Amino acid sequence: NIISDARRRRVKVSLASAPPPLYSAHIAASSVCNHCIATEMPQRMKLTECRGERKKSRVEEYLDTEKLTLEAVITDHSDDIPLIRECINRSGKVFLVSPDLTTISKLKQG
Repeated sequence: NIISDARRRRVKVSLASAPPPLYSAHIAASSVCNHCIATEMPQRMKLTECRGERKKSRVEEYLDTEKLTLEAVITDHSDDIPLIRECINRSGKVFLVSPDLTTISKLKQG
């Protein structure tokens, strides 16, 4: 519903996710997202997952390149705390969807 509402208002929606594009891009497309940021699959086995600080920096790079603003974050996981903090710093909204107890605990810690 959150994504549908954003799309009706012509807001661009991006999926930023740790799984590689083979998986994430399908979810983004079926969710009618405009863009997908995912773990890049390198030629060698050295893999840097798109989560935590890495996800936050990739989202910031995309926003800067496209001249967009971070208006909201939808998440269920504590790995997204850096992105949550950035969203709050930019006066955006954070939507927690079925977070586990670890995520709730980490968010309460600040």
